[in-house]
Amino acid sequence: MVEVHYLYHEFIMGKLKVPILHDINFKIEPGEFVSLCGSSGSGKSTLLNLIAGLMKPTKGDIFINSSKISSMSEKELCYFRQKILALFFNPII
Repeated sequence: MVEVHYLYHEFIMGKLKVPILHDINFKIEPGEFVSLCGSSGSGKSTLLNLIAGLMKPTKGDIFINSSKISSMSEKELCYFRQKILALFFNPII
């Protein structure tokens, strides 16, 4: 299961803070299929990178199978991606 709570992410460009995602909340149940649609620059890739643990959110929480990945260290995230996330998204292995 994937849960996202009050997710907010911004990029800093010089002195300017550019909000990309603001107050995103959703839950994806096991076996559920979801599609992500939006115009160019709307934050689709940013959201996927955050869920994969490749980026840290500015604010908010991301849970995958009850593991709070938004507060994991880089070492914990590396293990999580290698051992847990790979099996979560590809259970055939």
